[in-house]
Amino acid sequence: MGARGGGGLKYPWGNGPSSCAVAATMRNDSTGHACTGERPARVGHYPVNVSPFGAVDMAGNVEEWTSSWYVEHVASGVRLTSGASHVLRGGGWLSRPIDARTTARNWGSSVEAGPNVGYRCVKESREPRAESR
Repeated sequence: MGARGGGGLKYPWGNGPSSCAVAATMRNDSTGHACTGERPARVGHYPVNVSPFGAVDMAGNVEEWTSSWYVEHVASGVRLTSGASHVLRGGGWLSRPIDARTTARNWGSSVEAGPNVGYRCVKESREPRAESR
């Protein structure tokens, strides 16, 4: 819920489509050129790409590793406790704009690295959760 807020938004900035004005992605689905040239954008470079909880770059820039093991069909109800691949979320600077959304789901091998993949350190707050905006 923190990536896009609690209001059912498609993207952290709302429901408008992804573009080079709001996220570091490919320019469009067919050019092969990234909005940011040959690397991801500096963290926080897109001020509109901030979730209601203050998390930046949750769509675009780099796909983010999750702790979830990848399974092809989510609806199958299978919860893996180990595997070879983790779920990646959010799309990255080498992803199509359509994949730069918090619900985008991809996979990454546990033994490989790539320029489009990163991770986010998260610390759970001990403070009571505030109501979403």
